[in-house]
Amino acid sequence: DYPFSTVLPIPGMMEFEDIAIQLIDLPPVTAEYTEPWVYNLVRQADLALLVLDPTEAAQAAAEEIVLILEERHLRLVPAESGVEDERIKEVPCRIVVNKVDIAPAPDELTELFPVIPVSARTGAGLEQLRAEVFQALRIVRVYTKLPGKPPDMTEPYTLPEGATVLDAVEAVHREFAERLKYVRVWGSSKFDGQQVPAGHVLKDKDIIEIHLA
Repeated sequence: DYPFSTVLPIPGMMEFEDIAIQLIDLPPVTAEYTEPWVYNLVRQADLALLVLDPTEAAQAAAEEIVLILEERHLRLVPAESGVEDERIKEVPCRIVVNKVDIAPAPDELTELFPVIPVSARTGAGLEQLRAEVFQALRIVRVYTKLPGKPPDMTEPYTLPEGATVLDAVEAVHREFAERLKYVRVWGSSKFDGQQVPAGHVLKDKDIIEIHLA
């Protein structure tokens, strides 16, 4: 029995600059009992956040969660290894230590995963949490502009790191890839507005201008 703990998945949106990242609050993962559907949600997650209090038992609690998930073929890792294994699903993980306004985060937790200290009561560390979640997700934001017009900097397309110009064009509209003539890029190109090949790898906050045949 965990008083005041979540018993059903509670979705929410966390804003980071100009995008929103979905978070889902899950019930506790324990050796005594864990809701079976929790494992499926963890398996589908792009990132897991272990939320712990700054107590002497924090490391033991984190290690227990890691072992429980391993038994379900879910491996929490600081970063994905890139090794394909049909039996094991790797899920990048960060430890969020709450209530650091009362006590500091235990140093030994950093031996497991990167640690983000926060205080939900005072708001301390929450901006760092937003930034580190964004970085851990390994995504980039790409903005678009029409020829002769200023870029639309309000609603970027989010793509995985390593995405190319062609990936971005397909994200804007799948049929555009078939009609693509060329693309100009502001940001990661050698000079602003440079025409780049379809395989050009985009960086965070790049701006693209699509020209169709």
